[in-house]
Amino acid sequence: MGGIVIIGTGSIAFGHVEGKDVKVGGYGFPISDEGSGAYIGLQAIRKTLRAADGRCKHSDLTRTLFRRYDNQTDQVVGWMDTATATDYATLAPMVTQAAKEGDYHGRVITQHAAHHIEMMIRALYKAGIPRCALLGGLADLILPWLSPDVRATLVAPKGDALDGALQMARQFH
Repeated sequence: MGGIVIIGTGSIAFGHVEGKDVKVGGYGFPISDEGSGAYIGLQAIRKTLRAADGRCKHSDLTRTLFRRYDNQTDQVVGWMDTATATDYATLAPMVTQAAKEGDYHGRVITQHAAHHIEMMIRALYKAGIPRCALLGGLADLILPWLSPDVRATLVAPKGDALDGALQMARQFH
Protein backbone atom coordinates (compact mmCIF):
# COMPACT_ATOMS: atom_id res chain seq x y z
CA MET A 1 0.00 0.00 0.00
CA GLY A 2 1.30 3.39 -0.93
CA GLY A 3 1.30 6.11 -3.51
CA ILE A 4 3.47 7.91 -6.00
CA VAL A 5 3.32 11.30 -7.66
CA ILE A 6 5.12 11.34 -10.99
CA ILE A 7 6.28 14.70 -12.36
CA GLY A 8 7.81 14.83 -15.82
CA THR A 9 6.39 16.17 -19.04
CA GLY A 10 3.02 15.44 -17.44
CA SER A 11 1.92 14.76 -13.88
CA ILE A 12 -0.20 12.13 -12.18
CA ALA A 13 -0.66 10.59 -8.76
CA PHE A 14 -1.46 6.94 -8.10
CA GLY A 15 -2.05 5.06 -4.93
CA HIS A 16 -3.30 1.74 -3.67
CA VAL A 17 -5.03 1.29 -0.33
CA GLU A 18 -7.35 -1.40 1.03
CA GLY A 19 -7.57 -3.13 -2.34
CA LYS A 20 -8.59 0.06 -4.11
CA ASP A 21 -6.66 2.10 -6.68
CA VAL A 22 -6.64 5.88 -6.31
CA LYS A 23 -5.81 8.20 -9.23
CA VAL A 24 -5.41 11.96 -8.99
CA GLY A 25 -4.97 14.15 -12.07
CA GLY A 26 -3.14 13.01 -15.17
CA TYR A 27 -5.93 13.85 -17.59
CA GLY A 28 -3.50 15.17 -20.19
CA PHE A 29 -2.15 18.50 -21.31
CA PRO A 30 -3.35 21.24 -21.46
CA ILE A 31 -6.48 20.44 -19.41
CA SER A 32 -4.52 18.77 -16.61
CA ASP A 33 -0.93 17.75 -15.82
CA GLU A 34 -0.69 20.60 -13.32
CA GLY A 35 2.76 21.11 -11.87
CA SER A 36 4.39 19.23 -14.74
CA GLY A 37 7.10 20.31 -17.14
CA ALA A 38 4.47 21.09 -19.78
CA TYR A 39 2.51 23.17 -17.26
CA ILE A 40 5.64 25.08 -16.22
CA GLY A 41 6.62 25.78 -19.84
CA LEU A 42 3.12 26.94 -20.75
CA GLN A 43 3.08 29.33 -17.80
CA ALA A 44 6.47 30.72 -18.83
CA ILE A 45 5.23 31.40 -22.36
CA ARG A 46 2.08 33.05 -20.97
CA LYS A 47 4.16 35.30 -18.68
CA THR A 48 6.44 36.16 -21.60
CA LEU A 49 3.52 37.26 -23.77
CA ARG A 50 2.01 39.28 -20.92
CA ALA A 51 5.33 41.04 -20.35
CA ALA A 52 5.73 41.64 -24.09
CA ASP A 53 2.42 43.47 -24.32
CA GLY A 54 2.88 45.41 -21.09
CA ARG A 55 0.53 43.59 -18.72
CA CYS A 56 3.44 42.86 -16.40
CA LYS A 57 7.15 43.64 -16.19
CA HIS A 58 9.75 41.50 -17.90
CA SER A 59 12.20 39.49 -15.85
CA ASP A 60 15.45 37.90 -17.04
CA LEU A 61 13.48 34.73 -17.74
CA THR A 62 10.81 36.36 -19.89
CA ARG A 63 13.38 38.52 -21.72
CA THR A 64 15.42 35.41 -22.53
CA LEU A 65 12.36 33.53 -23.77
CA PHE A 66 11.16 36.48 -25.83
CA ARG A 67 14.58 36.81 -27.49
CA ARG A 68 14.24 33.18 -28.68
CA TYR A 69 11.46 34.46 -30.90
CA ASP A 70 13.25 37.62 -32.07
CA ASN A 71 11.13 39.68 -29.66
CA GLN A 72 8.10 39.08 -31.89
CA THR A 73 4.80 38.02 -30.31
CA ASP A 74 3.57 36.59 -33.61
CA GLN A 75 6.56 34.23 -33.64
CA VAL A 76 5.75 33.07 -30.09
CA VAL A 77 2.13 32.47 -31.08
CA GLY A 78 3.25 30.68 -34.25
CA TRP A 79 5.41 28.34 -32.18
CA MET A 80 2.50 27.72 -29.81
CA ASP A 81 0.25 26.69 -32.71
CA THR A 82 2.32 23.53 -33.21
CA ALA A 83 3.96 23.07 -29.79
CA THR A 84 3.38 19.81 -27.96
CA ALA A 85 3.46 19.08 -24.24
CA THR A 86 7.04 17.90 -24.73
CA ASP A 87 7.98 21.19 -26.39
CA TYR A 88 6.63 23.14 -23.43
CA ALA A 89 8.31 20.77 -20.97
CA THR A 90 11.74 21.52 -22.46
CA LEU A 91 11.40 25.00 -20.92
CA ALA A 92 10.87 23.70 -17.36
CA PRO A 93 14.55 23.36 -16.37
CA MET A 94 15.17 26.96 -17.51
CA VAL A 95 12.22 28.17 -15.43
CA THR A 96 13.18 26.27 -12.27
CA GLN A 97 16.80 27.43 -12.63
CA ALA A 98 15.59 31.03 -12.98
CA ALA A 99 13.49 30.51 -9.84
CA LYS A 100 16.50 29.18 -7.97
CA GLU A 101 18.41 32.32 -9.02
CA GLY A 102 15.62 34.56 -7.69
CA ASP A 103 13.89 35.52 -10.96
CA TYR A 104 10.44 36.84 -10.05
CA HIS A 105 8.46 35.10 -12.81
CA GLY A 106 10.49 31.91 -12.44
CA ARG A 107 9.72 31.84 -8.71
CA VAL A 108 5.99 32.46 -9.17
CA ILE A 109 5.66 29.75 -11.82
CA THR A 110 7.70 27.22 -9.83
CA GLN A 111 5.80 27.97 -6.62
CA HIS A 112 2.48 27.46 -8.40
CA ALA A 113 3.72 24.18 -9.89
CA ALA A 114 4.80 22.99 -6.42
CA HIS A 115 1.40 23.97 -5.02
CA HIS A 116 -0.33 21.76 -7.60
CA ILE A 117 1.96 18.84 -6.74
CA GLU A 118 1.23 19.39 -3.04
CA MET A 119 -2.50 19.18 -3.74
CA MET A 120 -1.97 15.84 -5.47
CA ILE A 121 0.09 14.51 -2.55
CA ARG A 122 -2.49 15.72 -0.03
CA ALA A 123 -5.31 14.13 -2.08
CA LEU A 124 -3.55 10.75 -1.86
CA TYR A 125 -3.17 11.05 1.90
CA LYS A 126 -6.79 12.16 2.25
CA ALA A 127 -7.82 9.01 0.36
CA GLY A 128 -6.05 6.94 3.02
CA ILE A 129 -2.73 6.31 1.30
CA PRO A 130 -0.26 5.73 4.15
CA ARG A 131 2.93 6.85 2.36
CA CYS A 132 3.87 8.63 -0.84
CA ALA A 133 7.00 9.02 -2.98
CA LEU A 134 7.85 11.63 -5.59
CA LEU A 135 9.20 10.36 -8.93
CA GLY A 136 10.00 11.62 -12.40
CA GLY A 137 12.37 13.92 -14.20
CA LEU A 138 11.16 17.05 -12.37
CA ALA A 139 10.85 15.52 -8.91
CA ASP A 140 14.22 16.80 -7.69
CA LEU A 141 13.56 20.27 -9.16
CA ILE A 142 10.14 20.64 -7.49
CA LEU A 143 10.96 18.97 -4.15
CA PRO A 144 12.69 22.04 -2.61
CA TRP A 145 9.64 24.18 -3.43
CA LEU A 146 7.20 21.96 -1.54
CA SER A 147 6.04 23.02 1.91
CA PRO A 148 8.19 21.64 4.72
CA ASP A 149 5.24 19.70 6.16
CA VAL A 150 4.62 17.99 2.81
CA ARG A 151 8.32 17.22 2.26
CA ALA A 152 8.40 15.64 5.72
CA THR A 153 5.64 13.18 4.77
CA LEU A 154 7.34 11.89 1.61
CA VAL A 155 9.27 8.65 1.52
CA ALA A 156 12.14 7.76 -0.77
CA PRO A 157 11.06 5.81 -3.87
CA LYS A 158 11.94 2.12 -3.87
CA GLY A 159 12.75 2.30 -7.57
CA ASP A 160 11.87 4.14 -10.74
CA ALA A 161 8.85 3.91 -13.03
CA LEU A 162 10.31 0.91 -14.88
CA ASP A 163 10.75 -0.97 -11.60
CA GLY A 164 7.09 -0.29 -10.80
CA ALA A 165 5.93 -1.46 -14.23
CA LEU A 166 7.93 -4.69 -13.88
CA GLN A 167 6.48 -5.32 -10.43
CA MET A 168 2.94 -4.84 -11.77
CA ALA A 169 3.64 -7.15 -14.72
CA ARG A 170 4.84 -9.85 -12.32
CA GLN A 171 1.61 -9.60 -10.33
CA PHE A 172 -0.43 -10.44 -13.41
CA HIS A 173 1.57 -13.56 -14.35
